[in-house]
Amino acid sequence: MNHLRPFLVCLVLGLLAASSAEAVTYFVPTDREMIQKSDDVVIATGVTSIVERNARGGIVTRTTLRIEDVLKGPRSAGQHLVLVERGGVLDDEATYIPGTPVYQPGERYLVFTSANRELEPNTFGMSLGQFFFEGDLLLRADVHGFDTNLEAHVEQARDAKKFTDYIRGIVARNVDPAPDYFVGMPTTRARGEERWQVASAAFTRGSYLMKQGSSFFRWQSPVATFVKSGTQPVVNGSASVTKAFAQWNSTESDIDYKDGGQDNTALDGLDDDDGKNAILFNDPNGEIDDNSQVAGIGGITRALSPVTLDGESFFRVMEVDVVMANKTFAQNCFDSVMTHEVGHTLGFRHSNQNNGNDGACEAPLECATVAIMNSSVNCTHNGVLRAYDKSAAATVYGSGVTNPEPGCTAPSISSQPQNKSIVTGKSASLQVTAAGTAPLTYAWFIGAVGNTGTLVPNSNNASISVSPLVTTAYWVRVTGQCGAPAQSNAVTVTVTPCPEVAIQSVSATPVLDGNTTLNVNATSTGQTLTYTWFRGNTPGDGGAVVGNTKQLTVAVTQAANYWVRVSNGCGNTKNSDLVAVAPCVLPVINVQPEDQTIASGAKATLNVQLGGTGSSVTWYRGVLGDKTNVAGLAASIEVGPLTETTQFWAEVKNTCGPVATRQVTVNVTQGPTCTAPSITTQPLSQEVKSGTLRLTVVATGTETLTYQWFEGTDKPVGTGSATLDVTGIAKSTSYFVRVTNSCGTVDSAVAQITVPPAKRRAVGHR
Repeated sequence: MNHLRPFLVCLVLGLLAASSAEAVTYFVPTDREMIQKSDDVVIATGVTSIVERNARGGIVTRTTLRIEDVLKGPRSAGQHLVLVERGGVLDDEATYIPGTPVYQPGERYLVFTSANRELEPNTFGMSLGQFFFEGDLLLRADVHGFDTNLEAHVEQARDAKKFTDYIRGIVARNVDPAPDYFVGMPTTRARGEERWQVASAAFTRGSYLMKQGSSFFRWQSPVATFVKSGTQPVVNGSASVTKAFAQWNSTESDIDYKDGGQDNTALDGLDDDDGKNAILFNDPNGEIDDNSQVAGIGGITRALSPVTLDGESFFRVMEVDVVMANKTFAQNCFDSVMTHEVGHTLGFRHSNQNNGNDGACEAPLECATVAIMNSSVNCTHNGVLRAYDKSAAATVYGSGVTNPEPGCTAPSISSQPQNKSIVTGKSASLQVTAAGTAPLTYAWFIGAVGNTGTLVPNSNNASISVSPLVTTAYWVRVTGQCGAPAQSNAVTVTVTPCPEVAIQSVSATPVLDGNTTLNVNATSTGQTLTYTWFRGNTPGDGGAVVGNTKQLTVAVTQAANYWVRVSNGCGNTKNSDLVAVAPCVLPVINVQPEDQTIASGAKATLNVQLGGTGSSVTWYRGVLGDKTNVAGLAASIEVGPLTETTQFWAEVKNTCGPVATRQVTVNVTQGPTCTAPSITTQPLSQEVKSGTLRLTVVATGTETLTYQWFEGTDKPVGTGSATLDVTGIAKSTSYFVRVTNSCGTVDSAVAQITVPPAKRRAVGHR
């Protein structure tokens, strides 16, 4: 678990329009830490961006980048990298998060990636992982926060070549380069709409609020009940929530935040709207990436179309949430962060970011650094509001504010149903979100918008489930208490046939404990697969069910056949071929090693005789079971010289498991030190005339010396004596002797034996 230091940094991010505005609190990691924690580091160029909904219904932007160079990760130059970021505009609904990176077609970037909840690539730490090429420099968008040493973070430009060389060095691990790539000037990449915007006129409601386009965020009536989900380690989370609510409720305003108690089912957080205003402690559903150094996210989860009040346009806040990370805090820090994040749920911007000047205050009160809503949260505030915060609450939610929508409101569609795709036999959920004076009634129809000829049975709810057999269009009519009914867009439920199941392979692999692991590789496009393993001799004919996982370990006591049935979620199945298994046989030791006794300083030969093939042997020095010191890796090894009694044992292993030998003791006798033989008088080379010779060697050494004479290089000719007598020598040759005792062996010099040619007898003439 991470520990949060005494100060925290808040970057407020807005999920806007009909969806969500959020704020983020985190520390800025070092470049080295970011390199080490990121999945990929690439140089790439923007290609295209597509906005769509993810599996949870949230709006995301999928941006395709073409990779130019890979500094870290398994990707290759020329490939495409698809990043999935929160936010975008889809139909008449939008999600906008200031601080979320935006990629433009044709622009080059240095990108660090991590993974989102669906394990899809996204930019590491939001703005932290996106760098822009500006000539020879790499620049990053505005980054506010503290460095890891608790000093205020100052963003600097980086020399592009030196920075990329540094990244390669860190990734390669063969060097530890110093970060010498900073050019020494604070510099950022401005991103226009992603900075805070406030009204040009001072002290209006909008002066203090977050803004998207021309509209601000504000509750029409700031009366809301919050539930709490989970707990936060170390600190008293409930007390912190109570303190935050009390601070904002005590201002000269209509703010009335209530604690609705514990509700651990409130888990949707900021990624989805569940109709609950919630404080989620300890990140219960994993919305925060641990690598990002994020400490908390809070803000507006759902807002509806704007209304006008006193000449200003306001999105109507409908649902808010705060998510705290799986980290530990000091209580005073936690209190300050909680009050700060609750302020964001009221729509308040950062106090020191007037008109995007990041702290350059243009009005004494309208832009202030001494405030709970300052972008750098000061733990010493202990969660207590300052003058700026109280002025913001009084101006935005003061008693003089009038209701911009008195009386009955006609129904309207705030969130359209979405197109769905299903396979034959499955169902799709269609949902609409409507606003207007309650109660509202719903009627779903098949066909084009306005065609009321075919009513969907039991469709009087905002959400319905349909199971068409063919591709079908649907729309919904919402009727309220006044005004004309609202009609949604038409959506299409596309029906495709159930895909086939394909089995690529099925296998059985013995494992060390004597069991066997069965494994199957199968695919079915877009489907989740289930597995049923059988023991039997004919695929498809049933047999004993032995397991229901993709990979299964079974105990094998006799030869048997297995097969697996793979099924997809829409009803198609495929049976595998048979896979045969047999009991695994452990290694066999035919002859155990024996104890032995040697003289001090001598060597010993250890030997174990095995049965069968495919076994490996590892000898260990020490008592049986002690694997600290490896003595050798063969069935027969030589150890020593030894000067004291030593224990040895061996482990014999094959794929079925290991078997240990008995413990072997090599006893060492402690007598005079054994001395290897040494030759003091070498055999002499000589000329032989009579065909007979005697060779003699003189050697020293402890214990009994043995002698082996050789003719030429390897022909044994005599043993047991320091003297060699040879007769019948007819041609020149050579001899040497090998002297041996228990401590070693020495060869003598070679004695060259020369036989002179016979003399010719003179022959006279008669």
